[in-house]
Amino acid sequence: MTDEKFAFSNKTMQRLHVPTKGCATCPYRRDTPPGIWAPEEYEKLRSYDSELDELEDPSDGLKVFHCHQENVTGVPTVCRGWLSVHQESVAVRLACAIGAVTPGDVPLEREGDYYSSGHEAADAGLAGVDDPSHEARLAQNQLLRKGTFVLRDDA
Repeated sequence: MTDEKFAFSNKTMQRLHVPTKGCATCPYRRDTPPGIWAPEEYEKLRSYDSELDELEDPSDGLKVFHCHQENVTGVPTVCRGWLSVHQESVAVRLACAIGAVTPGDVPLEREGDYYSSGHEAADAGLAGVDDPSHEARLAQNQLLRKGTFVLRDDA
């Protein structure tokens, strides 16, 4: 990773680490147990499928989606699932334009076993929020131990 920084709208953008595959708890992966993340984390995924004028806050559809494991590694990291599923989105193109990722980081075709859209990933994840499976609870406990997970107030 480089220390290059890029100016954009009075903010400094640094080049993000781009993993070669999605992490084990990526909300875009089909094999991630549903219900690991809080509902608002899953809802964020929908904004990348929507037209900007359909969003309550249009900037939500322009933000780079970071990996949930970033808190553990301490390395600013783009979510590989997001990059693969939303490769043609305005947000990914903007991330390339400001230097957060390079065009070469963006897969030409959807990779791996990811959901086909943010809506599909959100629906799948939300399906387990009220009653997380044993696998989801194990993943949550592992994330808690790593320090990358915060318990919901309503849990």
